[in-house]
Amino acid sequence: MADFELRSWEVVCYSLILIIGVLGNSTVILVIRKSGSSPKHRFRDVPFNVYLMALAIVDLALSVVCLPVYIMSTNAFPHPTGIGGDIFCKLITGNLPQYWLAGVSIYILVVISFERYAAISKPFETRLGITTKNYVYIGLAWFFGFARELPVLVGIRYTASNATVGTSCHYWPEQLPNIFIYSCLFISEYLLPAVIFAINFYRIRKRLNRLDSTLKTALGDERQRVKIVKSKGRTIRIVFILLLTFLICWTPNNIMYLLFQYGDVPKVRWSSDFYQFGMILGFSSCCLNPFLYAFQSREFRKHCGEVLTKVFQSDRTARRPLDASQSFTASIMSSSKVTKMRLPSRKNFQVLE
Repeated sequence: MADFELRSWEVVCYSLILIIGVLGNSTVILVIRKSGSSPKHRFRDVPFNVYLMALAIVDLALSVVCLPVYIMSTNAFPHPTGIGGDIFCKLITGNLPQYWLAGVSIYILVVISFERYAAISKPFETRLGITTKNYVYIGLAWFFGFARELPVLVGIRYTASNATVGTSCHYWPEQLPNIFIYSCLFISEYLLPAVIFAINFYRIRKRLNRLDSTLKTALGDERQRVKIVKSKGRTIRIVFILLLTFLICWTPNNIMYLLFQYGDVPKVRWSSDFYQFGMILGFSSCCLNPFLYAFQSREFRKHCGEVLTKVFQSDRTARRPLDASQSFTASIMSSSKVTKMRLPSRKNFQVLE
């Protein structure tokens, strides 16, 4: 069994991810769900907000599983052996839950980048509401997130010695399958999403420049033109934040991932502090996403205030005890209502002559 001790700084980091991730993502889910309870509200029926709620669900799950999986990967947890050890490595201590959910989160962000481009290029289509296509995209994100982990799921094994992941897990023993598998993972989970974010950022910026030049000739009011371009500029800001946050959070992890597979660098072994910090930085995106993509929206903040106010007011009303005068008045009113219900009206009486 490899020596991978429980580290206090990692427990603190994963605990912060757990607390912030649960609070932030739960708030996003609550606001989007509650804001659609009235037919007057169409906030929940916007594709962008549906994708945000799907992202919040994934990030909520990721923020919850990080800490327990880390603890079970250390010496503080008695790892099962034999066939049970193989199953435990495949499903838990081989980091399948975190990287599967992280992959789904990344792919939903890719979908959001395409949706933001559609909001600029085809604004009327995005206002038609939710279609089956939107849910298909979310389902595909889950599917590809899991399909990406299938080679790792098949190749990981329990080992009593020479563990490469945690205390008891070892990936493919052959070097050639390792090189092929991790090259595919690097492309699918890092390189391809980064390229898509950059391309969509460029396309949105190009569209906005074209819109600005069109408005200069079509509108005589300079203030109106600036107002329209500024409102559309929020879209490009979201995609830029997507690209920047993705590069900051996932570049260190993927660079060390390649060095871990292709090079023999002692400082970037899986159990090293450098590698563990890269993993934490990547997983921290799950607690940053609510504040980067939801709370930066003025409309979301408005709905957030309305929903939280209603929730706290209803909770306070339910918990408020009635004093003696209030309970007496309530009993009088209820008894009078019952009396009114039981007494027939005069219209129902007929005078017999």
